[in-house]
Amino acid sequence: MVKYRLAELEDIPAIQALMSENHVNSMNERDKADGFISAELNQEQLTRLISDEQALFVAYDDKVAAMGVCASWDFWADWQAVQTLSHGLNKVMLDGTRFSRENSYLWGPVCISKNYRGQGIFESLFNYSKQMMSSHYPLIYTYVHEDNHRSFAAHNNKVALTYTRDIEMSGQVLKS
Repeated sequence: MVKYRLAELEDIPAIQALMSENHVNSMNERDKADGFISAELNQEQLTRLISDEQALFVAYDDKVAAMGVCASWDFWADWQAVQTLSHGLNKVMLDGTRFSRENSYLWGPVCISKNYRGQGIFESLFNYSKQMMSSHYPLIYTYVHEDNHRSFAAHNNKVALTYTRDIEMSGQVLKS
């Protein structure tokens, strides 16, 4: 039975392996249709997410089946493209509420092992992490690469995030 929790430092090798096997640069074109991630986090970043941010969640049974990052905008300070994105948050409104760096966090990257897809893990991981983060941040912001159709559908149909706009970041079109 799959369970959900905050990631632990001992999970880092399994999380890195999961990200590596599902990274857009390590997949063939056919496999990309099943979803991919375009960001990889190193050991130091994963350690900070677990120890400082408490913003990396995993689904697991006998091994890590999925991971999802729920980091503050400050965590992404070294990622210029994400920082540029965060400065435009005030242009995004949802149900009359304007997004800001203070009232939202960035959901992603998210990765589900191929052996665990189609079992509701994405929704459960999202809902668990949302519950854990809700006391700090009422709003969730994410973006999906325009070619990642499976991820876009999951975000819009399975967890009912609202598509707000296309953005260009680092020469790529992203749906946010």
